[in-house]
Amino acid sequence: MRRRLVLGAVVAACALIGSWGVPRAVGPGTYATSAADVQIRYSLVSPSRRGVAVYVPLADWGLRAEVFAAPLRVRMEPRRINRAGVVGLVTGGREAVTRLRDDIDAALRSAAWRGAGLAIAGGLAGGLVALLILHALGVRGRRLALAPVGGVLLVAGLSGIVAAWASASVDLDRLDRPEYFASGVELERIVEQAGALRRSGEKYSDRVDSAVRSIAGLLADASTGDLAPEPSPGKALRVALASDIHNNLLTLPALRRYSRGRLTVLAGDFTVNGGRLEAPIVRKMADVGDPVVAVSGNHDSPGVMRVLAGEGVRVLDHDDGIVDIGGLLFAGFEDPLAYAAGEFPPGLRAGISFGDIEDGHRLYLEAIQERWRWWQALEGRPDVLVVHQAAVGRALANLIWDSDPEGAPLTVLVGHTHAQRLDRYGPITVVDGGSVGAGGFFGLGTQQVGFALLDFASTGDLEAVDLVSQNPATSAARAQRVDVGAPDCDDDLVICHEAPELPEQP
Repeated sequence: MRRRLVLGAVVAACALIGSWGVPRAVGPGTYATSAADVQIRYSLVSPSRRGVAVYVPLADWGLRAEVFAAPLRVRMEPRRINRAGVVGLVTGGREAVTRLRDDIDAALRSAAWRGAGLAIAGGLAGGLVALLILHALGVRGRRLALAPVGGVLLVAGLSGIVAAWASASVDLDRLDRPEYFASGVELERIVEQAGALRRSGEKYSDRVDSAVRSIAGLLADASTGDLAPEPSPGKALRVALASDIHNNLLTLPALRRYSRGRLTVLAGDFTVNGGRLEAPIVRKMADVGDPVVAVSGNHDSPGVMRVLAGEGVRVLDHDDGIVDIGGLLFAGFEDPLAYAAGEFPPGLRAGISFGDIEDGHRLYLEAIQERWRWWQALEGRPDVLVVHQAAVGRALANLIWDSDPEGAPLTVLVGHTHAQRLDRYGPITVVDGGSVGAGGFFGLGTQQVGFALLDFASTGDLEAVDLVSQNPATSAARAQRVDVGAPDCDDDLVICHEAPELPEQP
């Protein structure tokens, strides 16, 4: 029995190695579509890399969308772009989109059959190698013929299982919310172009059609530098969210490329200690957008926030109520742990976080209750609530959801954690853009520059979020697109809550 298992393992190993090696030795096929000649390759990968990946060598950028659950990746590389076809697709009607979708479907089917054929040929080749190995081990007779037959059947069976799994789990709507990869400058252009193309394509009811047009428009931009169609006026407002700069002015150029000329929210922690010597530094942060809205963080002080206000930043506190800024209704308040005993602290501060304070958990719960009473006293409901500490913002989101489960949509913008995350609490969305300062000057190299771009409808409802992160050392960047109405919840980056979880009573 043990001998048979060993011999079977030899056949399986040789067949699998052959099925992996032959397709790579032959190389991917190239297929013509109305927009471009596309090179397509299928491969088995780890679950974290599954889905459809498009890479454009000409521009050195790519995108990935996890469109099925099977551990399969379909990598597509446009090799020659048909300029006339792309222009017709972006500016034309549904017929052009339908023609391209038909071309892509045909190319994917041809590539799948080709890939399966090469994998089976590799299984056969591996089986023949296994036959020689078995013969060397003393196996004789008709049992040797089982090696190539077994190799072919094994690879064919696995191919069929993966294909059925991918077909059963496919969700092409995820093409409309991909993850983009590029250098910092390229990523800025891609995110802008993709957003504009997506909004200009709203007349198409099919989300896949809109996604296909967006990708094709990006191909045109990569090859010619042309701009995407302008979106219809009044349909969307893009807002930048950044927080936790911690005096790190070196990362501000990365933020400015995305935030210039648009409403920008700075959700606290401009400094490290909130001291008088840090105050001049924050003046450099006042012009990252137009206008700029801010709240204090636990590392800040009244003097720091006064300097920002003096530079034209709209600093929100608990006395402001609801204010209209750039067409959105805002509310916000100072951080409960911001320095409050004067303009600036006289020395280095201790106990900046609740976890550093004696009886800190009780104080944290009291801070939530105080801000909950503040919320209930507001005259009306804002579109956007700005809170520095993510834990406080999420606690308020739970309380608001529990008290008004059918209430109007609300966006809560937070920071403090230095980690990107989006939470959905019924009609409420909490967005943490991460640390735009990469955790401060000494965090460079260990933390990413992180911020968020938010698309609001003219009604004030949040429609989509791009979570952008960039390596400050290499400028390699990525952007994860989240469709707020249909998020891909993963309990890590995008978390969807099923019921309110109310905080304890202090």
